[in-house]
Amino acid sequence: MARKLFLGLLWLAFTIYAIASSFTKTQQGDFELILKLSTGEFAGINPIIIAIFYIMGIFPVVYAAFILFDSNQKISPYPFSAVSFGLGAFALLPYLALRQTDITVNKSKNWLLKILDSRLTAIAASVAVIALMIWGLTRDNASKSPKLDRKRTLKSFKLQIKFNICMKTR
Repeated sequence: MARKLFLGLLWLAFTIYAIASSFTKTQQGDFELILKLSTGEFAGINPIIIAIFYIMGIFPVVYAAFILFDSNQKISPYPFSAVSFGLGAFALLPYLALRQTDITVNKSKNWLLKILDSRLTAIAASVAVIALMIWGLTRDNASKSPKLDRKRTLKSFKLQIKFNICMKTR
């Protein structure tokens, strides 16, 4: 019961945070960025942002490999897994809160479970994430746009962390 309550509150907190932080002046810019990332127009976009965007598409496959084996649940994990490709943890947390603790595993696997359970899928997902991380961190796009200067980005990130720590201590 405590686990369900914790996951339910975590989901509610994430949802409130996402809704509250989504009303910004740059909503149109955010939509255009997502559209450019989705269509492969990478000109002027920080390579790290591109890598993170595509890594977020790999993680639902990894999550599916874990939750789709819950065959003895009252609630089917398939819709939650499918929606997680668009909404991520916002779709998975309600399922994790509602599922029953179940240690029995169904030995029969359909074609999807066989693919998700294969070592090839695990290796492919791992290689893809590592390759995207290396690509995003080593790609030098700073010469094309002054906004992409890594030193300035790192300095800004450090200042943001210091600001967050300062605000938490008050």
